[in-house]
Amino acid sequence: WKRTFYDQESLYESKMAALKSEVEQARAAKEGERRAMEQVSSLNADLAQAETNRRSIEGQLTLIAGRLRASEEGEQEAAKLRRTLQDGEQQIEQMKREQDQREQEMLVDFEAQ
Repeated sequence: WKRTFYDQESLYESKMAALKSEVEQARAAKEGERRAMEQVSSLNADLAQAETNRRSIEGQLTLIAGRLRASEEGEQEAAKLRRTLQDGEQQIEQMKREQDQREQEMLVDFEAQ
């Protein structure tokens, strides 16, 4: 009966050790799951921040594109105004030459009389 008792005790200790090992594995798995959930939560927060940053950058790019278009339109308008100014200056020069020529002709006519 002693032998049976020791065999039973050994079997009991072996089963207890296996149960303890399973409990430890379950605890470790639960801790791993908790850590994984924390990482998922952190990654979701990072993703939300990245999306916010992306929207902000898109807004800034839209604003810059608008300013660039306005700047290009402004440059085109300035170029038109410069051309108009040059045309006006050329017309003034032409009118001065014509006026000088008329004055010369009048002077020649006056001297001829």
